[in-house]
Amino acid sequence: MIGEARRRARLRTTELDRLAGVCLALARELRVGRSLHKGLRAVIADPELSTPGLAEVVRRSDAGEPVAVALAAWADGLDHPDARLVGAVLVVGDTTGAALAGSLDRAAASMRERADLRAEIGALTAQPRASAALLT
Repeated sequence: MIGEARRRARLRTTELDRLAGVCLALARELRVGRSLHKGLRAVIADPELSTPGLAEVVRRSDAGEPVAVALAAWADGLDHPDARLVGAVLVVGDTTGAALAGSLDRAAASMRERADLRAEIGALTAQPRASAALLT
């Protein structure tokens, strides 16, 4: 049980770590004229970007499920603000037919800015945390 929970946590972390790159790669695929489904298929073909969650989205879509439904389930399953952002962008774009590439670029930039901010906060609080650990 514990091993399975750790494995799921590692997969979730990997998926979240790759999310900004996935957005940029998917935006490139959409700019060259691929559909969302074909763009997702091209992204998961790249071993640097492929994740089990995205592969499951493509598998479900291949089986006839609407891409928007599969994407919403994927984003809900990750339960993270970045995943919900990307899921919302993709679902709205797929449902309305809106151009997605620019929105994906902005979502990736937002995710990278938040990651940089988290890293900066971690660096700024490292010394006080180390002092507190030493004193306790």
